[in-house]
Amino acid sequence: MFSSRPSETRRRTTDIPCCGIFILAVGVFAGLLVYAEREGNPHLILGLRDADGQVCGADFAVKNQPYLYLCPDASNNFFMNAGHCVEACPGLASEKTPCPKGYASLPSETNICLPAGQSADLLSKMESSELSGAIALSHLYTNLFRAWPLLLIAAPLLSAAIGCAYLRISIAWCLQFGQAVDLDSTRRGQALHRSACIMAFCTACCAAPDKSELDFGSKPLVDAKGVLDKSPDQVVVESGIFEAKLRYEGRSHGLVIDTANDEQAIIKDVTGAGLVWNHNAAEHQQIKTAAMVLKVNGEAVTGENVHRKLADAGPEATLTLQKAVERNLVLHKPGQLGITVKFAKSSYGIWIATLAPGLVQDWNEKNPDQTVSVNDRIVSVNGVTGQSQDLVAKMREVSDTIVLVVQHYE
Repeated sequence: MFSSRPSETRRRTTDIPCCGIFILAVGVFAGLLVYAEREGNPHLILGLRDADGQVCGADFAVKNQPYLYLCPDASNNFFMNAGHCVEACPGLASEKTPCPKGYASLPSETNICLPAGQSADLLSKMESSELSGAIALSHLYTNLFRAWPLLLIAAPLLSAAIGCAYLRISIAWCLQFGQAVDLDSTRRGQALHRSACIMAFCTACCAAPDKSELDFGSKPLVDAKGVLDKSPDQVVVESGIFEAKLRYEGRSHGLVIDTANDEQAIIKDVTGAGLVWNHNAAEHQQIKTAAMVLKVNGEAVTGENVHRKLADAGPEATLTLQKAVERNLVLHKPGQLGITVKFAKSSYGIWIATLAPGLVQDWNEKNPDQTVSVNDRIVSVNGVTGQSQDLVAKMREVSDTIVLVVQHYE
């Protein structure tokens, strides 16, 4: 009924719009830089004002006097409100200065006349005054300006070092704890697996590695494109088991997989190539939440190795999946449930870890066609769904009738 359509033109993702926006932004900033250089006045940024409040080098009366010369008082103390705008910093104490008591000076990078030569002893006075911040800034600016060749070389090297460190930490984190995976479009073995882990780290598609266990017995992951390789009529369907062949043109197979339980690989979400498969496949052959991945390219997988198998598969993979069967259990207390459950922070529901005599086992005996078993997922408790912690909290507080919605796997 459905078939692949190889004659159609495949569309590919493109970065041209983003590139155009980037070039436009660079052009705008370059234009602003040119305009600022031609029309701007850097003296306004320095904001050096004389005793009359005029900005040196900027206001009309002192436009040709860009330097600030500060007059010391009788105790050789300096204050910002006792300055004068000058055309050039006096180089000798004998030169005419706007102050009753002058001193030899040199211009700083921030256009403040600093004591120099025989008057250098006044510099310590100035540095301990309210001008200390401006003088420190002047020294920093001067040192940075003199060191620009070193900074030009060091900046890209430092960026590369930080980037490499980030990638290595990301890879190590993902290989140890990661639960989700994104794949590159080419087969690259271990390198492909590492790039997949980086994508998982960036997109935060993985379930939390911290697992918890509760006993209710004895105690109250990128845009991608995919194609359907063969007609759904050719896909074998048996007891809820079916195959889906995904071919990715982008970086992601589009499946977010919960591997909190080492024994299971459960589909949490479907995007990318997975959605393309669903669009072309019949209803009973679509990949949906709660389906369990049994095989990748014919090899059995579990929660422990599904990521590696998918990474090794390269840009194309045939998945064998099993649909979950929903069970609705109505249990009446008093009595113990007789189950131990496990969960992770972001796992799909909570799963049954052990099954012992109790209300759940009684249900199985009375309803042989609606039984549940170890590793089945509890996804709702008395209508409460969502986070695994919410389900556990609800199970703890129920004291009479408890209704469980369970995803069962044959």
